[in-house]
Amino acid sequence: MPPLPVRSQSRLLAAWRFFFHTDQSAGHDRTNHIVYLALSLLFVLLPFAMELGPAKSALSLFGRWRLPSSCMTEQWFSSKCPGCGLTRSFVAVAYGQWRASLAYHRLGLLLYAFFVSQVGFRIYALCRLDRPLPRRVQSIQYILGMTMVAALLLNWGIGLFLG
Repeated sequence: MPPLPVRSQSRLLAAWRFFFHTDQSAGHDRTNHIVYLALSLLFVLLPFAMELGPAKSALSLFGRWRLPSSCMTEQWFSSKCPGCGLTRSFVAVAYGQWRASLAYHRLGLLLYAFFVSQVGFRIYALCRLDRPLPRRVQSIQYILGMTMVAALLLNWGIGLFLG
């Protein structure tokens, strides 16, 4: 497919900015922050609506709907993924079961705290849409995000290596 003419590209960009209210002069946009805020709230609040059953693999939503006992990666490839056990770990955190949380996933507490911090950061960023975020705040946010990704991958690699 040939590239769009420059005039069409500028119209597409203008339409995108109009519909999603991106403000490039402020260095951050509302849609991005709203999406991440919604996802972070989901990860922080949904575990309160879930219950861990007596068996390690039993997990239910609102006490009615039983959730799958393992992830698709584990079923298809007989290998755990970087996030295996995080849902159960977050549910354990929601119920104040710190040791159980660490038993389900070594980084569960840390990642849950990260998502809680994301809620605060995204609300802060949404309140500052009219002006750029301080460079230090942007740097801390970037470093935290990359650290969480690296920690998940490192934890996964250690788990695969140690068995």
